[in-house]
Amino acid sequence: CSVPAFALASIEGEKMKLHCGIISLNGREIIREEAEMDKDEGDKLGEILAKRVIQNGGEKILNDIKKQIG
Repeated sequence: CSVPAFALASIEGEKMKLHCGIISLNGREIIREEAEMDKDEGDKLGEILAKRVIQNGGEKILNDIKKQIG
């Protein structure tokens, strides 16, 4: 894998908390997001946070990575 992306989910009772993000190859930029929803909606939570990461700078990091690794 060439993209330094991460995610960590934890469940407490009926809630799922998800931390996720992406890091630039040089480690200088990092986009982090986290949120919590009912554990039955884990897929939805992942989609929501992925969109937030992309909107908050993740798209730029991904484009930079594509340029660097060709």
